[in-house]
Amino acid sequence: MPSQHDAPRAGATEGRALPVDEPSPDEPIPDGPFSDEPGAAAEPGATRHRSLRDVDQRLFLSGSAVTLAAFEGYATVRFADAAEVLAHPDGGRILTGPDGVRVAVEPTLYAMLSPERVAAIDAAVPPAAVVATGPREPGAIPRPPEAGADGGPGLSSRTRTPAPPPGRSRARTAGLYAACVAVAAAALLAIRTTFAQLGAAHPHYTVAAMFWVLTAGFVVVARDLRNPPKDRTHIARWWNLPDQFKR
Repeated sequence: MPSQHDAPRAGATEGRALPVDEPSPDEPIPDGPFSDEPGAAAEPGATRHRSLRDVDQRLFLSGSAVTLAAFEGYATVRFADAAEVLAHPDGGRILTGPDGVRVAVEPTLYAMLSPERVAAIDAAVPPAAVVATGPREPGAIPRPPEAGADGGPGLSSRTRTPAPPPGRSRARTAGLYAACVAVAAAALLAIRTTFAQLGAAHPHYTVAAMFWVLTAGFVVVARDLRNPPKDRTHIARWWNLPDQFKR
């Protein structure tokens, strides 16, 4: 019995099988255009799905939108405003917004993108925007680079050989050294002012607290200079940290 993941829900356009015109698995999916608006990436409760093809990409799904976070920025399509949703029988969904922004939701390219997540998209988009496509050839279904020629699933990140870390630029290296010096200087000042107030008759720890906060800030800067975050949404995830533990 076909599931909701295998076919678009009732109300979708029927009898309009479109010819499949998808890029080959070796070509990038033409998502975008991108902007600086984080969209679903900043919404509490949004699920985050890492890309199995590009380490710089993350897919965020909330109750109202889908957002692709990439090196170029963010591409967001609001479900209620979707102008077109191509529904492939294999579970792939390609959403296009009224502004021309296009986001491909391919379960084969994103981790933990379950049939339930795809079904939630089908339930949220306007029925008139859904267009059922014909079955895609196995070679036309996008897959990670490690996928076998027989169409089998690609290797997970736990079994893939990790790529060598990218080289650090001179500017980033200089910034890292400067940040380390700033951490040491701020920490010394924080320790000195703290101990100075311990022996005072009327201690005031405001200045010491400021130096400790400054030290923590320099530590964060040094950490990001040494190991840059893989995507641009790490700050937004800090604010939504309680939601991460609920999943």
